[in-house]
Amino acid sequence: MILVHWNRLKEEQIPFTGIELVKQDSFFSETDTSFSISGIQSGDFVLVFRTSDSGSATWSSVFQGGTSILPNDALNSGVGPDSVLGYYVATSSLLIVETTAGGGEDQEAYEMVSYAVFRNVNSTTPIDVTPTYVADSAGNIAPNPPSITTVTDGCMIIVLVSIDDSDITSATFDSSYTLLTKLHGGTGDPCHYLIYKTQSTAGTENPAQFTNYPTSIPSNDDHHTVTLALRPA
Repeated sequence: MILVHWNRLKEEQIPFTGIELVKQDSFFSETDTSFSISGIQSGDFVLVFRTSDSGSATWSSVFQGGTSILPNDALNSGVGPDSVLGYYVATSSLLIVETTAGGGEDQEAYEMVSYAVFRNVNSTTPIDVTPTYVADSAGNIAPNPPSITTVTDGCMIIVLVSIDDSDITSATFDSSYTLLTKLHGGTGDPCHYLIYKTQSTAGTENPAQFTNYPTSIPSNDDHHTVTLALRPA
């Protein structure tokens, strides 16, 4: 009885240090210019992935504040979709993300957005290494996430896919990953697909190519694929 109590006390004194998923969501809107994320806490890392049919691929032309993760226009196909990836660090229990109004077509509304809130991400260097990405891959070829080589144990690996005008939510991803979120905005609208896993030991991670991919996807419905590693605190 005393030994059981001591073991329980010992476990309670060891704080959880790995990256923890707090909440996530995906949504589509052609009219809204802001969205709110509640139920979080100061210091939480908020990842935001946004895609439009023909908007900007420059983070600061789409969102107010926050930090871009990819170079400007990295995910700009010229014919669509146009995506940006960035993050906010929460300063309270509520984060309001606003778009940059007046920036041209599709920039006043966020259109397709996926976000994920993580806790215990390194506050100084949240991105472990430079993300890898493939832009403008033909829509009729299943997404093949690029490999990434981390330098820190315990990274959270996230794969993000966006595609223009097509629904790929029936596709099957690498079985070692967990689904974060997926959503298709509707006929003629973009689609997002996000998956994640914890990498216990630093090194090269090469997510498998998607399978069960719809054969009806037109080749000109380009898609983007990003592999990202978050560094633990």
